[in-house]
Amino acid sequence: MTKCETKSMPGFDRITFDPGVKGGRACIRGQRVTVSLILNLVANDMDVDEIIEAYPYLEREDVHQALRYGAWLAEEKIGEFESMTEEKKAELDRRLEAHQQNPEDAISSDTVLKKIISKRRAGNDN
Repeated sequence: MTKCETKSMPGFDRITFDPGVKGGRACIRGQRVTVSLILNLVANDMDVDEIIEAYPYLEREDVHQALRYGAWLAEEKIGEFESMTEEKKAELDRRLEAHQQNPEDAISSDTVLKKIISKRRAGNDN
């Protein structure tokens, strides 16, 4: 059995990519916590302290770096997308299809978000 190599990007030492963890998606320090999960939690009004409470093995800098990584990805210009090679477009299509065929990831993220929303609603009703 070959061991998968975990890689990180320059400037994003806490963001790792390992084909053996979450299908090679951007994760936090090689853990099974994806950057997309962190971004979804923040987008649904969860603050850093709540994220750390829900995921005690994360650190404040993990969340901050996930946000910076998301912002960095959003810097892409439409011209860059239009000039993307057919190979890169095909790779993005394969990744999207793989993500859509793996409902486990979506379920775990949705479950956390539903719990947070229910907890907040219960707190607002008091």
